[in-house]
Amino acid sequence: MFTSVFGYGNGRLLFIEVRMKEGFKKHLTRRKFLKGSLLFGVSINCGSLLAACGGGGGGGGSSKTSGPYTSNQGLGIIDAHSHIGKFYREEFRTYSPEYAALLNSDFCVTCLSATGDHLFQGFQVEGLDETGHTTESFARAHELVDAGIAQFILTPDDLEAVCSGNQPPGFILTMEGADPLAGNLDYLDRFYEMGIRSITLIHYHNNELGDVQTVWRGDSGPFIGGLTEFGQQVIQRMEQLGMLVDVTHASSDTLAGILDVVTKPIIDTHTGPRYSSNLPRLRTWDELEAIAATGGLVGSWPIKMDNLQRQTIDDWGDEILDMVDRLGVDHVCVGTDADGLPSLVDGYESISDLYKLGNYLINGGLTEVDVLAIFGGNLQRLYADILSPVNPGINNLCKIRIRIQSNSDFALLFLVEGGRWFRAEEISASPSASEIRIVQEEQLTQINQNIDLANQKNEVELIVDVRLARFNADPEVVFRLEKGGIGDMTVEIVNGAGQVVDALTWFEGDPGVDDAKLFAVATNNLLRC
Repeated sequence: MFTSVFGYGNGRLLFIEVRMKEGFKKHLTRRKFLKGSLLFGVSINCGSLLAACGGGGGGGGSSKTSGPYTSNQGLGIIDAHSHIGKFYREEFRTYSPEYAALLNSDFCVTCLSATGDHLFQGFQVEGLDETGHTTESFARAHELVDAGIAQFILTPDDLEAVCSGNQPPGFILTMEGADPLAGNLDYLDRFYEMGIRSITLIHYHNNELGDVQTVWRGDSGPFIGGLTEFGQQVIQRMEQLGMLVDVTHASSDTLAGILDVVTKPIIDTHTGPRYSSNLPRLRTWDELEAIAATGGLVGSWPIKMDNLQRQTIDDWGDEILDMVDRLGVDHVCVGTDADGLPSLVDGYESISDLYKLGNYLINGGLTEVDVLAIFGGNLQRLYADILSPVNPGINNLCKIRIRIQSNSDFALLFLVEGGRWFRAEEISASPSASEIRIVQEEQLTQINQNIDLANQKNEVELIVDVRLARFNADPEVVFRLEKGGIGDMTVEIVNGAGQVVDALTWFEGDPGVDDAKLFAVATNNLLRC
């Protein structure tokens, strides 16, 4: 009996030593030492009562999953990566315990991901390309929101409201695999406007952005050699828009390229430390530390791996404790990859069981503050930062006023630059007779408004709702104003804060004065609300 008990205790310590050789080296912390000593002491004192004392991990988990938490309520859970079966077409859906968790409000927010490489995975619907498949998936998310089951999170305020109040769970829409961009940067803006706030750049195969970690289903393997020029453009644009860059599945060379380009925190939503060289899907400690060094997060997932001691929820908890020791508690989160894993660790069936993991972490030496950070607080902080506009004080929807005074008969107003900021929509104006319609073209959007000043008592004020679809894309917006007839004209452009950002007066008969003027208005000033 003593031999078997000692063997178990020694096995635990041996496992720690092996991991030290593969990457930990001298990173044996005081908490790990005390934990190992406790296991050894328990093995001697408990003898045949070892199972009752919670020393083993198999089956449904040990008594270490018991503790202060009896459910997920109050844990403020934000799942860094999930799929939820209801997100897919009916013919691809299976029973989803994650959907049941959604109905029970067992989490605060989930980052709901549509896979961007449906065709590569064999989920093909006639008439739909990758962009069409992904767009349809997001339409199904809208169905859940329209039914009042969940709500979308688009801004930091949305996130704070969902996490602090008694509200339906929130969806942060994400895309796993940037294939639907089809090499077209303009598509990124479209997906942003659909509500997507994060993209996993690579998924199951190499794409226009870079290489994948592990080849699958006949892909030829890494051949690009890392992040492409288009990949760099996508990252820069994502940072401008306020989208989180997810590096999961990206090869080591691609990750290195990403780290060279990013200026904001990034995330690997579902991964783990590579304890063995034959597990290329996981990350080396150097890679994980580099991700954390951006201010970013590493998400741990509940996958069961036969070629690694990762069979139970206890093993999963041990790995998270290792990550906390190495990366710091502020850089660890949970990404369950719900409805996307082939097998789950014993003792965990769905996100509704996360409280058990919380108890294990508490029993492993973490505080409740630490657990709350890992389960949601860290992600809330990260998304609050990423979703904020690039420039403080600049909103993505402002009202600008264009005041025109003239004794001329009419004026014609054009927006001649900055067209990418505007989308085809009718814009309110005052008075109602001066209605403005934006016409979408390839690279040029025009506000083409014929203003009848003769019937407006020679004065008109247009109130224009300006939707900014790209932050900091261009330094200025250029207007062109033409006046007709004989007379003088004064024009003021006023931003949403009531500040006159530009003014121009020209008089009939002045030397060199023609009948058209350009206004170059600084973006930061124009779109300040």
